[in-house]
Amino acid sequence: MLVLSNGGGVQTFGIQCLIAQGEIEKPDLVIFADTGGESDETYLHLQNIQKPLLEKLGIPFISIKRSPDTLFWHSYNSGVTPRPPLCSWMFKRDVINRYLKLKPAPPHQVMIGISLDEESRGYKKSAVSWVENVYPLLELELTRSDCIDAITRQGLPVPPKSGCWFCPYKRTSQWFDLKLTSPAKFNLALRMEKDTGHTLRKNQQPLNSISLQDKLFEYSDMECSTGICGV
Repeated sequence: MLVLSNGGGVQTFGIQCLIAQGEIEKPDLVIFADTGGESDETYLHLQNIQKPLLEKLGIPFISIKRSPDTLFWHSYNSGVTPRPPLCSWMFKRDVINRYLKLKPAPPHQVMIGISLDEESRGYKKSAVSWVENVYPLLELELTRSDCIDAITRQGLPVPPKSGCWFCPYKRTSQWFDLKLTSPAKFNLALRMEKDTGHTLRKNQQPLNSISLQDKLFEYSDMECSTGICGV
């Protein structure tokens, strides 16, 4: 079975559009491993844009979760903040691998949305014997910008960069925007910092000290080391 692991972001949606344009092989299934903590914008794009496209293409879509906890509460109750391998592996890769273990006729090929500008994160072998990772964007030598072009050609909106709303790799400006637009979520993040004793900001400064000045003096972005979260 050929499966697309859908992270909800630009690269994996670019793959879906390239499938629609006949540039990439059509998979048997698209799987979204839901941490329970993606941004509202990602969930909306999945529901309103990506699922209808897959339905049009006749490709089944499923969303699966690691139960019973969400990533936020598992991290909180474990006294840690969410970082690999907890998020990318335990709540995404391993969830998909367990699902596929129950399917007949392994090994199953899983398409991973790593683009050419992230090549150092690609070509990783699967952690299990019944799954083979494949990298269609690398095989075609396509970048993130090429994925955006494919989405634009399809006449569809580009998804936001995927990632949990409490991700420690968020930029300072994203934390500041969360504080303004989603105070309930921001207060949960404050609670996580206070009760776990770990900070969520990349510069190790507590969230309760964040200010507009911090947003203006933005820190450089950091990428996830696994290439699973934000694709």
